[in-house]
Amino acid sequence: GGPRPSYATASLLSRMKVRQTTLVVNDLADDIEMALRKMINHEPFSLPDDLAKTCQEILKQNGDPDLLERLICDYFKRQGANASIPSKNARDKEGDCDIEAVFPALKLTVFVQAKFHGVQARYQGLKTDKFAVEQILDYAVNATKQEDGIEDPNWTFANWVISFADFEEDAKTLAKENGVILINGVEFCKMLVENGVGP
Repeated sequence: GGPRPSYATASLLSRMKVRQTTLVVNDLADDIEMALRKMINHEPFSLPDDLAKTCQEILKQNGDPDLLERLICDYFKRQGANASIPSKNARDKEGDCDIEAVFPALKLTVFVQAKFHGVQARYQGLKTDKFAVEQILDYAVNATKQEDGIEDPNWTFANWVISFADFEEDAKTLAKENGVILINGVEFCKMLVENGVGP
């Protein structure tokens, strides 16, 4: 299902408009196979989805962990958060957090652990394991406490892990058990595409 433009290329769509009883489409064999594959796999054409995949490949080839952190920080700022990259040296908290995004009006703080895993991850089969989830959970335990050691009941805290590699099953399990949001590279790039890529 779905409209033809969601699956067929422009060339194939143009040929489909011809009113003849029979058509020679040998030159469009690849287009037809691609359209059938997209339809069978329920992968209609989507500009944000396709741009996100391209964005991820560009970042994997040319980016680094610092760029990913800046992109995440910029994303949250575009959403209206006070976002920052915590100093690694100036805190005594357990765990690790790469970006803190605070939405004062919503009484919401999002803690993010970012794992870049560049293009070498694909060749080495690297995946993000449960350690990334443990890092953000350990950080959050201390960061959510007030000076009196009590968590603010009127404030919401969310924990995310954004990774450009696939997630190991142990990471998925631990995240599900603890309400941690796992976001892969394509998903994050789609968020960037839909909200304006920066910085």
